[in-house]
Order: sequence, then C-alpha cells, then structure tokens
Amino acid sequence: MKKLLFKTFLLLSIITLNSCSSNNDNDDLNTSNGNEIKMTVNGNELIFNNIKTEPNLDAGQGKKKIKFTATINGQTDKFLIFSIYEEVTGSDSLISFKYSENGVTYDDPIHPGFDFNVLENISSTLKASFSGSVQETSGGTGTIDTNNGIINIKF
Repeated sequence: MKKLLFKTFLLLSIITLNSCSSNNDNDDLNTSNGNEIKMTVNGNELIFNNIKTEPNLDAGQGKKKIKFTATINGQTDKFLIFSIYEEVTGSDSLISFKYSENGVTYDDPIHPGFDFNVLENISSTLKASFSGSVQETSGGTGTIDTNNGIINIKF
C-alpha cells in the first residue's frame, strides 16, 4: 500500500511540475537549443528532451545545488530527476539520481557501480556522462543498467 501511495504521489508531483508555467524561459528547456540527456537503459536508447531546472537551491553547508527534471516529449511514463552541486565538476558533484519507468522508480544511493562524471558545470552549462546500475526504490529488488549517459544542457 505504501508503495502504491509513493508511486501515485511521485507521478502527481511530476505532472504538477510539468504543468506549471514560469516567467523564466530557462526553466523549461528543450532540444531546440541542443539541450538533451541521452542514455541507454537495458539496451534501449532514450533521449530526454524536455528539461526543467531549479537552480540555486540550498544544499546545506553553504553549498548550492541544481535540480533537473527531464522527460521525453513531456510524457511522464519515463523521467529522470537528478541534483548536482553548483559549479562542482568530477564525480563528487552528484547529490541524487532517480529514473522512473512505468511507475517504478530506481535510484543511485551513491553506490559503487554507478559512475556520474561532470565535465563542465559553470555559466549555466552542464556537460556530464554517466553509466551503471540503479536499484528499485521502496524495498524493491529490481535493478536496471544505464549506459552511454550523456548530458548536454544550457540553462
């Protein structure tokens, strides 16, 4: 029951975030500016081309973070949500990474086996690569493999 409530809440949150408008054009990014996130999940290439950003969030200890939410053509059956520290590069910049597919959410609790490397993270530009296994949340035992992950965003 808790799993069902969590999935319902997560889906409603994504729909709400996706339907909110903003006065800041940078909040809703798409591939017309070359913004996209590509990754292969269990052998299938996915291209996330609708990307929302929430920059300048408090990450504690005087640090700021940026939260990204990405969908494929605005659909909610597959989405990514990840947060990174602002202006930090390398493998220490990732705070959280979640991927959801058909109501099942997977995340990387910053375990070995998931590599996230930020190459550029300055002046509203993010370039990164990632790959590895992510674990089903809410006590599930499933895992999926992500490969060839490429992030190229100007926000």
